[in-house]
Amino acid sequence: MNNLLLILRSVIVQEPLCLIWLAGLLMAWIQRYENGKLSLVVALSMLLFLVSAIGGVYFHNWMPVSVYDRMNSLPVWLNGMLTFNQPTQLIIETIAWSLLLFGMFNWRTTRWQ
Repeated sequence: MNNLLLILRSVIVQEPLCLIWLAGLLMAWIQRYENGKLSLVVALSMLLFLVSAIGGVYFHNWMPVSVYDRMNSLPVWLNGMLTFNQPTQLIIETIAWSLLLFGMFNWRTTRWQ
């Protein structure tokens, strides 16, 4: 039960990402209902938001506990790669936002030609 409460608390910390993900899911559902198909761009952005939220929760809360004993023996550069730090999450979210905007406004590369 304690683990479940810790997971719920972690998800609440990531609430803005969850709300964005739910808004994108609603948008994807509406797009599917209107057009009969789901944009691959919207689906990819939803997947990126989900990965960012879950990865952020896991690597910020669970990984430091699971590798605590081994952290001192790892090189600094490997420690940096193993932790899902803020810049990594920010880059993933920026890509996901861009894809979500592309999907929302049905932007395509053919419009620019």
